Amino acid sequence: MKQNLLGVLLFLLFTFTAKAQQLIPLTDKWEFRKAGDSKWGAAMVPGTVHTDLLNTKQIQDPFYRINEKDQQWIGKADWEYKTTFTVDANQLKSDKLYLVFEGLDTYADVYVNDVKVLEADNMFRQWKRDVKPQLKAGSNALRVYFHAPMVKGEELFKSLPFQVPASDNDQAGPGEHKVSVFTRKAGYHYGWDWGPRLVTSGIWRPVYLAPMNVARIQDLFIKQKKLTTEQAELEARLEVESLTAGTKQLEVTVDGNATPFTHGPCFWPKA
Repeated sequence: MKQNLLGVLLFLLFTFTAKAQQLIPLTDKWEFRKAGDSKWGAAMVPGTVHTDLLNTKQIQDPFYRINEKDQQWIGKADWEYKTTFTVDANQLKSDKLYLVFEGLDTYADVYVNDVKVLEADNMFRQWKRDVKPQLKAGSNALRVYFHAPMVKGEELFKSLPFQVPASDNDQAGPGEHKVSVFTRKAGYHYGWDWGPRLVTSGIWRPVYLAPMNVARIQDLFIKQKKLTTEQAELEARLEVESLTAGTKQLEVTVDGNATPFTHGPCFWPKA
């Protein structure tokens, strides 16, 4: 049983190491600007527009005294982010090339080589699209247009014939409506009793290209079925994405020796 446990742990290690090696990070050379401005500034990804404005000395520290009061315009403006990245011919041979955003905050349109490939409206979820048709060997352009969350919230507020109750933690200013309830976005961005109101936008989690061929493990959950002082019995539950229907054999490799998975072969429908 100890050998089986070791095998499962090595399986986890090798699976996620192999997956990480395939990913193509897209975190370099980002620039940002307020929509309509002519000048671009250096941006950090992952990050937010507030930290980028602070790093490029366009705003003062929002946590100092009442600086936040002079920075409420940020959440009412649209923002653009852009970068370029290189894809080689070998990478383009993949069956699919997924563009993956682990987090977009929040209302965002994504363009690859000036083709819109994604519309996002939820800060808390992953966004993924196959962008192989839009990519070419060599340099490619990636642009993200963020719509002002305060403006979007106001539009949703006015679209209803009734008022939705909102927490007093939403620190809307004079003449403003409490619109935090309309957007899948961190509530504290709109203010809290312990923090300022900084309604930000940005690519707040990693972004990368994920090549895929045939099939891949999407998710892995290890369930502990039994535990004693002598033994541990674990069960691996896999979520697999497959490009084709049919039977596929999953193998665990330990020290170079391939062992059929306990419950393989398995049948997976086409994704």
